[in-house]
Amino acid sequence: MQQPPFQTYLEGAGLDAGSVAGREVWDNQVRRLYNDARAAMIALGIIQAE
Repeated sequence: MQQPPFQTYLEGAGLDAGSVAGREVWDNQVRRLYNDARAAMIALGIIQAE
């Protein structure tokens, strides 16, 4: 992730190389988002609970 194109991408978003989170952080965040979205869709009747 130290390649110049990726660094340029980060800089364009106002970030630096230290802003990149590892897999564990992303995994926890994505799982939390998924679980929250799934619960909301069940509550709205969009999907059924298994």
